[in-house]
Amino acid sequence: MILEVITVVVLIVLSLYDIRTRELPRGLVYSSLFLLLVGRILYGISMPHKLLLIYAIFDSILLAMMALMAGLGLIGWGDVAALAIITVSSPTPSYAAHIMPPLLLVLIYYVIVVGLIMVSTAIYNIIFHKEALSELPSRYKVIYLFIARPMRVQEILKKPGWWYPLNLCGEYKTSFNIYLDPPDIVKQVKQALNKGCIKKDSIIWVTYGLPGLPIITLAYILALTIGDKPFI
Repeated sequence: MILEVITVVVLIVLSLYDIRTRELPRGLVYSSLFLLLVGRILYGISMPHKLLLIYAIFDSILLAMMALMAGLGLIGWGDVAALAIITVSSPTPSYAAHIMPPLLLVLIYYVIVVGLIMVSTAIYNIIFHKEALSELPSRYKVIYLFIARPMRVQEILKKPGWWYPLNLCGEYKTSFNIYLDPPDIVKQVKQALNKGCIKKDSIIWVTYGLPGLPIITLAYILALTIGDKPFI
């Protein structure tokens, strides 16, 4: 359990970096990976070698899929690093998990948490922005209901945070460049203002760039405490 507790602490620290800057200190990531790998080797794994090999292959496939998603810009490489840390610390089922590998459980709980956030966004939009939703093109109404919210341009210019515009100058989209920082967002909005296709009092739809590490950390804690009981 010691390694798992250390892993949770490391993930919490990395989450704080992710929340503040959406970037992780490489030194901390690499040193954590190395120390946890050494710790896992020293503590060992009480499992037959053949079964261990099966879990190792399965985890490798999952990590490769996540790396592919990062390469496509769908998730950040920091998320992949966090999942690698979890894999090194918890390569096989333990504690509340009996059959399913912890990495798979983390991904399942991650999807559940993100799903709940999307549902809460939809409820918020239905209650407070029903009229704005009705003005959207039909093909974007459903997806924007779950992933975005309307915001005034001047509000974004003052406090861009990690709100990414989805429909500048009448061009609607459902994705954004996850590597844009707040100054880049302001620059993007100002370019649209200079073109004259939006005004400061215009309302545009924006989506929030969720930090992945806090959700991954929560998912790992759920994997350790609740485990695979709800799924088997």
